[in-house]
Amino acid sequence: MELIYLDNNTKINDYLVATIGEFDGVHKGHLALLNKTLEIAEKEGLKKAVITFDPHPNSVLLNETDTTYITPFKEKKELFEKLGFDYLLVIKFTKEVSKIKPIDFIEKYLINNNVKFVVVGFDFCFGEKRSGTAFDIENLSGGLIKTKILESVNYESKKIASSWVKKSLNNGDVELANKLLGRTFYIEGEVVYGKQIGRTINVPTANVSYDESYASLKTGVYACRVLIDDKKYPAITNIGHNPSFNYTSKRSLETHIINFDGDLYGKVIRVEFLKYLRNEEKFSDFDAFKTQIEKDKLACLDIILKYE
Repeated sequence: MELIYLDNNTKINDYLVATIGEFDGVHKGHLALLNKTLEIAEKEGLKKAVITFDPHPNSVLLNETDTTYITPFKEKKELFEKLGFDYLLVIKFTKEVSKIKPIDFIEKYLINNNVKFVVVGFDFCFGEKRSGTAFDIENLSGGLIKTKILESVNYESKKIASSWVKKSLNNGDVELANKLLGRTFYIEGEVVYGKQIGRTINVPTANVSYDESYASLKTGVYACRVLIDDKKYPAITNIGHNPSFNYTSKRSLETHIINFDGDLYGKVIRVEFLKYLRNEEKFSDFDAFKTQIEKDKLACLDIILKYE
């Protein structure tokens, strides 16, 4: 898949079918758009493209302080590539871009780049003050671009949205978040050296240094799966401040990988979150801590069975 940042000098020579959006989360609603794009590309003999924005338009227009993403750009790109898209076309979003007239948006970003078919949701808007709608694209393009407009994808009669996924993660309800995503929420990061206290009590943990642009999870202990070299292992993961034996003011991610023995330092691993187990606790001594860890391990293994 080719990554291209769209500007005044860009021109894609291939004929394209494109879906347009921020796609934070790549949740079930987004997957409907992506899969329909792939379907039309196959039928019409067109190349497949995703047109997205970076940074998120809300961070520019609404001065939102929450600049986290369910799926940071690197992971989003990997998901699009795995689905089989040919192009990821990125519009660098600025206040100047937000003021572009809808007809100029169509000309600059779509017609100029040989987009022949667009797949968007019914509530898609673009251009100055979001004045262009999904239903305007064909007309504004002078009939050069066909459109496929999809209705919302719902869960329990409510539209699936990235804001709902983020709220679920913030509340620790990763089970709901995963249902909305249609996959497991994960965090990727590099294993780095920690205090190595866990090793002294036979509960070694991998300290994962990760991009802080990931959506925030509730502090606590989770049942997880960890992907290491294409193999998955059950794990219990703590996100928090380690109040018992190694307090840190900044939250950290530490995961105890069950039935794994190996050197992970410097390796990038993926931690998939399956269920919130409990709040982070301060234990009086190592024995109390180890007793609770054994309970957590049993709970995690029981949960993992449902995913096998």
